[in-house]
Amino acid sequence: MPRRRAAAIDLHPQPIGFRVWHYGGDPAGMPQPHSHPDLEMNFLTRGWIRYAFGGRMITIEPGRMALFWASIPHQSIDADSDTRGVWFTLPLPQLLSWNLPRKLDERLLRGEFVMARSDAEAGAADRYLTQRWVEDYNAPDPERRRTLLLEIEARLRRLAEDSAQEPARSKRLRPEPGIESALDYLHRNYREAVTADDIGRAAGFHPKYLMRVFKRTLGLSAGEYLMRLRVSHAQWLLIATDKSTLEIAFASGFQSLAPFYQAFRKVTNGVAPIPYRKKARAGQQP
Repeated sequence: MPRRRAAAIDLHPQPIGFRVWHYGGDPAGMPQPHSHPDLEMNFLTRGWIRYAFGGRMITIEPGRMALFWASIPHQSIDADSDTRGVWFTLPLPQLLSWNLPRKLDERLLRGEFVMARSDAEAGAADRYLTQRWVEDYNAPDPERRRTLLLEIEARLRRLAEDSAQEPARSKRLRPEPGIESALDYLHRNYREAVTADDIGRAAGFHPKYLMRVFKRTLGLSAGEYLMRLRVSHAQWLLIATDKSTLEIAFASGFQSLAPFYQAFRKVTNGVAPIPYRKKARAGQQP
C-alpha cells in the first residue's frame, strides 16, 4: 500500500442527516479521512471503490449493498473513474427507531463493514430499488418520502437477516435526545481529556443517568465508544504518518502509552501499534 501523508481527521461538527443521492465520476478525491455520526450505505451500479475504513482497506464492487457506521473515520482512496452508484445517509435516531435485529446494530456500532451477499438477482433488484429511492427523495410529494423510508427499513431488515450469523432479535429503545448531543460532543472532543461530567453537561443530563441510557441505547458504554474513536484516529496516524507511538498516543487523546497500548490491542484483537503499522503499509490485513 502506498504511504499517504494525510492531515488530521476532519470531523463533521453535525450529523449529515438523511440524504439519498446519485454519485458519479471519480470518487477517489476525498482529500482526508472524515467521519459523521450517521449510518451510510453505498450501492454501486458500475465501477468500484476502495475505502480506508478504521485502518482497514475495503473494496466495494457493483451489485452489493455496503453498510457501515460512518463515525468510524473513512476515506475513499482509490476508485474506477467510471464508478456510478447511489449513496444514502441515515441519522442514528431513525436507525434505532426501526428496532432492527440487534446483531446488526451491534456489528455496525462496533465498526464492522456489512455487505449484502454476492447475488446477481438480488443485485438487479437493488439496482432498481435504489434508483427509485433517488426519485422518491427528490419528489415534492411527502407520501413518496414515507414510501422511501419504509423501503429502506425493509431492505435493512433483509440485509440483517441475510448477513447475521444468528437470527437473534432484541427490541432497541428509541434514543433519548441527549444521546445525539453526547455523540456530537464525543466526536468533537475525543482527542481532549473527556470526563463523564463533560458528556453529561453537553447532553443536558446527570452523568450517571446519561451513562446508563448511552449503554442501553448503543450497546456499549460512552467510555468504550470514546476509546474506539481514539483508536481509530491512532490507526490513521500509524498508516499515514511517521509519528512515534508516543506522539500518536497523545495526538489521539490518550494520556500515556500504557492505556494506549491496552486500548489498541483490545480493538485490533491483540495487534500492537508497530506490527499494525508494518502490516498495513505492506498491504496486509492487520
